Amino acid sequence: MKRNVIYATAVALLMNAVAFAQETPPVKEENPTTTQTKTVEVPQNYRPKSAELLPMPAAITNEAIFPAIGVYELKDKDGNAAHVTVTQDADNKGIVWIEGLPQGKIKAFLKQSPAVYKIPAQEPVKDMVAEEAVVEEAPKAKKQKTTAPKANLLPEGTLYYDRDNNIMQIQLGTKFNEAEPLQVFNTTDEAAATTEEAEVTAKKSKTTKAKVKKAPVAKTWLYTGAKATTQETVETAPATASE
Repeated sequence: MKRNVIYATAVALLMNAVAFAQETPPVKEENPTTTQTKTVEVPQNYRPKSAELLPMPAAITNEAIFPAIGVYELKDKDGNAAHVTVTQDADNKGIVWIEGLPQGKIKAFLKQSPAVYKIPAQEPVKDMVAEEAVVEEAPKAKKQKTTAPKANLLPEGTLYYDRDNNIMQIQLGTKFNEAEPLQVFNTTDEAAATTEEAEVTAKKSKTTKAKVKKAPVAKTWLYTGAKATTQETVETAPATASE
């Protein structure tokens, strides 16, 4: 009997505890931590600071695009100096005129940017105009006018300006190499050595010798030098001829 009373009392206490736990409200913290956001007041005349802009790059000049344009002091293989000026054609920026060479004024076409030019076979433009010679055969005979013969046709060549090393090279007398234009400047010495007639002796017998001469190679010219450092802007040359 006592056991039943004890069990009933324990069950009643347990049920009361569960009911009390469900009815008890959660305890509020006395100092809760809350985040407060404040809106910053912006003045009406406020202007944001503009971002700092980078300085404008320097203007790209025509000479920077076509570095071969300029004034040069060139020398040939014998040390003869030539004051050479390379100017751009007025109508076609891909054409330059070369003045100051002993051969006369010649033109070249841009083949590889920025400074590889092909010099086509052409008749150089001479500065001096041929004067007409008047020949008198008799006092009453008619005057006959004769003109100076035209200049010889100049063979092909190559013009190359090395901007990094400030070296201008002009080669005349060798056909332009479309695949490797600069190869002509590496083989110039070898070509010049073969221009001289070499005699080759062949023994036909113990007592006789025959001399065989090689055919002469076409004449070539090579001019090398640097661009003048004190050069002013070169004006565009007027177009005088077309290919």
